[in-house]
Amino acid sequence: MHPNEILHVQGFPRNVKRFSAPHVRIDKEINDVFEFMLLRSGRLVIHPSNEARVFILDNVLFVGKKEEQITRMLGALQVQVKADIEV
Repeated sequence: MHPNEILHVQGFPRNVKRFSAPHVRIDKEINDVFEFMLLRSGRLVIHPSNEARVFILDNVLFVGKKEEQITRMLGALQVQVKADIEV
């Protein structure tokens, strides 16, 4: 796993697809008010950059808190600086 990327793992042979994390858009949807009032659940729609396909996560418990955490994680960039050593 590299910094600043999202991994999408699916299927039995564990197919992995990597997406660049910068410029990812996340939408929160509340479709069922009753479920939201009881469990604070909703839907997260993740739009990876430069990708036509979206990822839909249904029935996410405490969807507001999860969206906040994901946004905070994706908003942080990790940069590694290596000093060149001259001989």
